[in-house]
Amino acid sequence: MARGGGGGRGRGGGRGRGGGRGRGGHRGGRGGGGGNANGQRQNYAAIAMRNPRLEAYYLDQGIVDPSEWGAFMEALRTPLPSTFRITAGKHTTSQLIKAMKEIYVPFLENVTYEGETVEPPKNLPWYPEQLGWHIKPKKAALRKVPELKRFHHFLVHETDIGSISRQEAVSMLPPLFLDVQPHHLVLDMCAAPGSKTAQLIEALHSPISTSPDSYEPMPAGLVVANDSDAVRAHLLVHQAQRLPSPNLIVTNLDASKFPNVNVPWKAADEGAKVQQVAMRFDRVLADVPCSGDGTVRKNMPIWKEWTPNNAVGLHSLQLKILMKGLNLLRDGGRLVYSTCSMNPIENEAVVAEALRLSKGKVKIVDCSGQMPELIRRKGMTTWKAAPGKGAHLFGKSKDVLAKQAAKAAEATEAAASTSASTSAAKGEGEGEVEVEVEGQAQGEESNGAEGEADAEAAGEPEPTPGSPEYRDKLPEIAWIDNWDQLKELDPSLASTTPRSLWPAGDEEELGLQHCMRLYPHLQDTGGFFVTVLEKGEPASKRVKEDDEANAAAAAAVATPDELPAPATREDKHAADRAAKHSTNDGFGMPGGLPYKEDPFAYVPYTNDQIQSVLKFFDFKPTFPKHNFLVRNPEHNPVRSVYFTSTAARALITGGGEGRGPHPHMNPLHLRLINCGVKALGKQDAGKEVQLECKWRIINDALLSMRPHIEERSIIRIDLSDLTFLIANYFPTLDRVPGAFGEVLRSRKIGGHVVDVVPSEHNGHTLDDALSFPIWRAANSVHLMLDKQERSALSFRLYDTDVSNPDGTRQFSAQQGGKPKKKPEPLTTEEAMADAEDAARAAAAAAAVAAATASTSSSSAAEAAPAAVTAVTTDTAPTTTATPDEVDPPAAE
Repeated sequence: MARGGGGGRGRGGGRGRGGGRGRGGHRGGRGGGGGNANGQRQNYAAIAMRNPRLEAYYLDQGIVDPSEWGAFMEALRTPLPSTFRITAGKHTTSQLIKAMKEIYVPFLENVTYEGETVEPPKNLPWYPEQLGWHIKPKKAALRKVPELKRFHHFLVHETDIGSISRQEAVSMLPPLFLDVQPHHLVLDMCAAPGSKTAQLIEALHSPISTSPDSYEPMPAGLVVANDSDAVRAHLLVHQAQRLPSPNLIVTNLDASKFPNVNVPWKAADEGAKVQQVAMRFDRVLADVPCSGDGTVRKNMPIWKEWTPNNAVGLHSLQLKILMKGLNLLRDGGRLVYSTCSMNPIENEAVVAEALRLSKGKVKIVDCSGQMPELIRRKGMTTWKAAPGKGAHLFGKSKDVLAKQAAKAAEATEAAASTSASTSAAKGEGEGEVEVEVEGQAQGEESNGAEGEADAEAAGEPEPTPGSPEYRDKLPEIAWIDNWDQLKELDPSLASTTPRSLWPAGDEEELGLQHCMRLYPHLQDTGGFFVTVLEKGEPASKRVKEDDEANAAAAAAVATPDELPAPATREDKHAADRAAKHSTNDGFGMPGGLPYKEDPFAYVPYTNDQIQSVLKFFDFKPTFPKHNFLVRNPEHNPVRSVYFTSTAARALITGGGEGRGPHPHMNPLHLRLINCGVKALGKQDAGKEVQLECKWRIINDALLSMRPHIEERSIIRIDLSDLTFLIANYFPTLDRVPGAFGEVLRSRKIGGHVVDVVPSEHNGHTLDDALSFPIWRAANSVHLMLDKQERSALSFRLYDTDVSNPDGTRQFSAQQGGKPKKKPEPLTTEEAMADAEDAARAAAAAAAVAAATASTSSSSAAEAAPAAVTAVTTDTAPTTTATPDEVDPPAAE
């Protein structure tokens, strides 16, 4: 997935996050290769999990001790466990932790599959507050074992509505180390598909906490999530809708060319005037394009496609993105640089050069004391570089060339002697990976499956993994000592190769040992690299923050001279490998793609429609009434109204006067795709009914708006009333029981808000208050939740769906942005794939919808644990027709 640097992620042709890592695309994006030119999944069974050059390269680099090599390689060939995290700070957080510990872990403790006991879910020991979990069943078991199938449906259900996020364990680390606080302005430079962005949003609203009391509905800060590819940027919007926030802005730019933009700022001094100043960020996440070999456990085509050149071609792009991020960082701010590559060329070499260019203004933060349960290794302070291939790069060493020739001859002989047996065993070569040796033609390497088969046939003992004898059986790598040697051997290649590939001797002084490396065999994760950088404080006193300016003002400190850009010549062919070469430079800039988004326009609070909303819902004077936004050329509320934070408004309205239908310039400079949260939906009445307010509050925005609504307008209900609303679709008002019915009948037709107070019903307890929008029609009432949200809420409260006669989970017809033929839960491992895996699909929105589940779901799979008490409702689930009233709105 072309994260920021350009390039397309996709199971089909994408070249990935700006370059080498491809979520599925050839040599592309986050996660390495995978996929084929037609966008279809490869047969992973046909891919042998070995690549002698990869082993030789990393053995020579010394990324792990030779004594660990066997365990390291074994881990690379083992499937990843399924990992997920519970969303922090929501009213569902404590409920889901309780459900995991008291229901699902005991429920899965004695499950067996094919004669083996399946481990129940376990906490990730290093993730705060028991919010991170992992489970290691085979994917077939998730489909066939009723208990696991039930747990799988739970994960899919809660993931779709944003209460759980599927995400690889090490991918969760960068946002944790970024240490986002509610007042911070945050930039996620290469954000799609959005799993890390979701963590940043959570942290902004609620620094890691299981308590809903810590949730800040509209913090002062802001998250700007960027991706270079428009399709993936819209996937990012889709993912963000699971965690709706008025403090999120999504942009579509090349991360290495992210522009400086101005925002309005006013000093706290009395009499100060509003001025436009350059915006700077408190926190920047640069999870950059990479070769992705750390994801080989889930992206097996990397075994076949990996070469040393993948990393070399990405180095300059990664450095550009990192330097741009540092320039956008305010003094005293923090940047986290990360990749899912194990290659020092993409990791320590990039960080080292950025530190040199920063001339002492940026330093690495020692995070060894944070998350002590996280097993990690120190960053490397020396490494090797192999920027090309060919016999000429081995220099004048006759010994090396002779060794290579001998290995080639041995390969030919071994392949000839074992080809018949190998073909018979593998089905005409199925499972083989041809590996090209430096300086030799593809297919001449003997150190693959054929050589091992020949050794086994001869009865020769295999050398100990990592030993000199083991290394001697692997191909040679064309290591180049320094740039000057490369220039001597290949002047043309040297002209496009940056000097920063090689160590300069100052690595320990720069503190590279404080970088962090995560390896698969340490804690059963993917491979990962992460470094925390901080920019020095300015010598002068910081500009004071003005409360009215919020985080946008706080981050908009006019910054002195920018850090210098990296003085490297980028390999143009590497750029092609790194991206589809779509330079999303922005509106009106050379090479920029057309910006075709609808305008972003704030509606004056004096507008008649906005006034009707403020009055009908009884908003307090503290409500930021200036922050309603529409997306149409007329700049008037028509069907939907969005709501943003004040910080988002400051950014969107900055940059001066816009062009055409766009009232402001910043959305054009930033190629703004989406912002805020959908807050109001219009409900027209029939001729017989006149509505005082034609607008209803949408559930996505209620969490942010509820604190600003006067208590006198809120309808309070208890758990029994909520049970009635969940179980009954559009019940007539005369059927609504008790005090709740009396209050409803006294209210005006239109949208209202109900608070469910902590209470008990039929042995079930609600500990934390909940709020929901309802629609009070002429003769009925409707809980404004769609079928899946309603079902998930019921399962959280009662462990059954009281709105469904058979009590099983219900899934929305729309999943992953495309309608499904049948609203059944996905039952393959792909349905559980985290947002990272989802992006490997050609179009992100189709990632989840790609696999349609089996339509038959056994009742045993949905059977509640015996210890769970069934919930009874006052009436059976019904849908009451109300032809004489205002048409009930569809739940958003």
